[in-house]
Amino acid sequence: VDTALDALRRQNADLLVVGTHQRTGMERVLRESFSEAIALETGLPTLFVPIGEPGLVDMESGEIKLKRVLIPAGGGVSLQPAVDAAADFARRAGAKNVEFTLLCVGGGDFPNVVTRAGDGWEYKRVRRPGKADEEIVKYCEEEGADLVVMGTEGHSGVLDFLRGSRTERVIRRSSKPVLSVQLKG
Repeated sequence: VDTALDALRRQNADLLVVGTHQRTGMERVLRESFSEAIALETGLPTLFVPIGEPGLVDMESGEIKLKRVLIPAGGGVSLQPAVDAAADFARRAGAKNVEFTLLCVGGGDFPNVVTRAGDGWEYKRVRRPGKADEEIVKYCEEEGADLVVMGTEGHSGVLDFLRGSRTERVIRRSSKPVLSVQLKG
């Protein structure tokens, strides 16, 4: 981790892309996630791509496949940085006709956000009951999201340290790439 961080400090990167093994249980406890450690230390927006799963790039054409983006809300985390990061990612990828879904799990008011315009971009709001990390993964499977974009504040207590933040739990369970955006305190 230290060697990778030293190399990254010499770069002027806008985005970090890492593969992840999605370890859980005792394997996660015994083997620290290199990807998660690097992302946390750099503070860069980080695209976690599950190893062994199809990513966002079409292997034949080299084009980025980005039609459906899921942006979860809730947990007291601001939604705006994730919306901004999703739009920036789609713009840089040259994505057209993208459906951005703002997903609110549980009760409470839907957060106010400013959406960004793009060629054929559409934003919709969906509310679901249940536990946030479970519903996020379930929504990806059921609705075919290509990418999940989540804002994270890192660990906010002992429980998060032991089981991981909501974003880390989604990264470990989702078969889809997850773009994690660290929120500034």
